Amino acid sequence: MNKKNPLTRNIRLFTIILMSLLVGWGACFISLSCKDYQTTLPIPKAVQKLQVSYAQYKSLTGKELLVIWNDMFFDAEYKLNGDMKFDKYDCSSASWRFFRRLESNVVFENTEDSENRLKRITTPRKYLRDIEVGDVIIFNRVGDNGHMAVLVKVNKRTGLVRYVDVNVMNDGLGFNSIIWNDTRIKNIYPVTFDYWCGDVLVGVK
Repeated sequence: MNKKNPLTRNIRLFTIILMSLLVGWGACFISLSCKDYQTTLPIPKAVQKLQVSYAQYKSLTGKELLVIWNDMFFDAEYKLNGDMKFDKYDCSSASWRFFRRLESNVVFENTEDSENRLKRITTPRKYLRDIEVGDVIIFNRVGDNGHMAVLVKVNKRTGLVRYVDVNVMNDGLGFNSIIWNDTRIKNIYPVTFDYWCGDVLVGVK
């Protein structure tokens, strides 16, 4: 009768233990990889969706923007900081609601913070020829420190731009005009894709 070599038995035992550890580590690695993949997978899909909605926004005419704005805010009332449950808005909450209606991820901020964000990610329009419908205009109105509106018409010959907003003077929806280089205007900004995306990519490497 042959006796098993103790060395052979120990080698087999060591091999079994090593294989178990490798399988365990492999499963753990696959689990972590799948978790990371599931975490990051929605981001590209979200970006793709935002790319589509952004392209649609940039293709809208001034008349189309005006129709959408009027449909949203025709019966709206003015209220500082807004109360959207009761169809009440100020200029920044109305702009945010408008962009969100068009499937953006624009961040909900007051006028000052919105302008600071725009300053960080884009450059103000310097020339009349560059101004487009859909741009955001930041300017000073009587009695406030800053006002936000969306351009729906640009007359490149006269320099007159028309904008939609929600304001206290109209106690709701407004449709007004201003000369593009009026000293009350702080800046006119393009709505860039970065602004459209908001914070959707924050924290993603």
